[in-house]
Amino acid sequence: MRDYLFKNFSLDTILNYFGEFVKEIGSVYWRINIFLSDSKNPNKNKTVSLASTPVLSQGKTVNPRRNSTSRGKISSLRLKNIANWESKSFKQRIAKNSSSEKIILQNYFVFTDGEYTYFIPQFELARALFFRDSYLARSAPVFRVLEDDFQIDCSNDGGSVRINVLKNSNYPLNSFNDLSKRNHLCWILLDSQVRASYESIAKYQLQESSYTEDGKKWIFHFDPPDLDDVTIKIRATYDESRKYCFVHQILGFEGLQANIPENIEMFHPEFSIPGSKANEGKSPVAPDASESFCVDDIDVANADTIRTEIDAEKVECEFKTPFVVKRVSEKEKSNATLSVTDGEEGKKVISQDVSMNESVAGQGKSAAEWNTINDTTDNDHLFERKFTCFSNMVDRLKANRWCEFISLDTKSLPRRGRSKKHLLSTDGSPRCVAIVQFKIRDKHIAFLEVDTSDAVKPISTLVIFVRDAGKLKYQIGKVMAEFVSDSLTWPTKLLSDYYGKRGYVRIPHPESKSGNKGVLLPNSVHGWANRCYLAVSKLR
Repeated sequence: MRDYLFKNFSLDTILNYFGEFVKEIGSVYWRINIFLSDSKNPNKNKTVSLASTPVLSQGKTVNPRRNSTSRGKISSLRLKNIANWESKSFKQRIAKNSSSEKIILQNYFVFTDGEYTYFIPQFELARALFFRDSYLARSAPVFRVLEDDFQIDCSNDGGSVRINVLKNSNYPLNSFNDLSKRNHLCWILLDSQVRASYESIAKYQLQESSYTEDGKKWIFHFDPPDLDDVTIKIRATYDESRKYCFVHQILGFEGLQANIPENIEMFHPEFSIPGSKANEGKSPVAPDASESFCVDDIDVANADTIRTEIDAEKVECEFKTPFVVKRVSEKEKSNATLSVTDGEEGKKVISQDVSMNESVAGQGKSAAEWNTINDTTDNDHLFERKFTCFSNMVDRLKANRWCEFISLDTKSLPRRGRSKKHLLSTDGSPRCVAIVQFKIRDKHIAFLEVDTSDAVKPISTLVIFVRDAGKLKYQIGKVMAEFVSDSLTWPTKLLSDYYGKRGYVRIPHPESKSGNKGVLLPNSVHGWANRCYLAVSKLR
């Protein structure tokens, strides 16, 4: 994770509770009261922007001097009978000084499962489900935000849908580089029950907020989506005497339902056209300005800067039914690309002082955005289509009577540190490796083919003589990790250690047509297959 500190927070500040939402007169966006303690003051109260809440939770240490542990122990809980959950309000008394106290009111979902009664803060459940970036967090209490920023076109049969990102949308343009963010956003937009849950936040805010001398205030609550049979990973405190479980933080969801069409396209008027010379060799990731950032929770973000992505503690999300959202451009509906210059010409990162708040032209701190989603859905098989020419070559081998097909598997490359090499530079989708196993003239052979559809560099097909099939999965995992760390270069030393210097060979791809790098011509497949077959005979 990238280092960051919050401005105006002391070191080793502990966030004890969330309080009411507040909005000052003249402000568009809401803030939330939080109650803190540090070495100088055990009972502090301040407000923070909702844009900061993707990385804040009860019991968390803010601005830690070193790695710190949050309150509670980690466990898992399978949810059921959501419709029977009770919504209850509880008061927490906080001493402000020796002569006065502050009463905090929070809404909880309360239910009994087995021997324990569970208390989940409604804000924490919504935060973990929806507040995964600053845009979704800021926008939640604002009426009709999704309707104003996105337009949805469904096919007549309901089997496909196109999401049009309207030109004046406030959703950060370079966040579309991240497949996990696209999938999460589209889940909220397209699943009617999930969207109703997200929009219930603004509905209740409009119905229940009250006016004060300084503006408005509101006690957060919302309608949860259907989470039956979803397993949540929680950090909680258990009261054994009363058999109560108080949830402080939700760390992940397993088995989320996604009732959305199978084919999803996302269009933005500033996505680039595939093959455009303006995008050749450019990365979709904003340049690093600093190894450490200071997050200003009050100042606005400068609209003339690129939103730098800051890695933070992530919520794991696994969907029961995998799906992938494809980006499309206006003239090409299948392979849109996006670089940091799309709609952002002349923008740059200007300092390590950043803001997650709304963007304003010509003023404020450098814009930034949180990266807090770890999508653990097993969707590797959805990317097999990217290996069409390789599959054709494999079919040629299958037709050879000396080649006995064993298996085909597709895996996404592992992430290594801050490298983005495990993602395609065109659209941020996972870069995958196809692993095909054959028995060729009594030799167990594995072919490894890496997706190079973004033409980032030429990568040869790796052919391995497998001597111990039981170790192959582990060895390939290590090889691909080194492959990413070495900037998409096959790790020859490690390969020699595993298979010997004559136990593997790299087969160059056929030449691509000029101006269309990364795409192989169909008539080149026959020669490619022959070279792979002949190379096997030389393996020892």
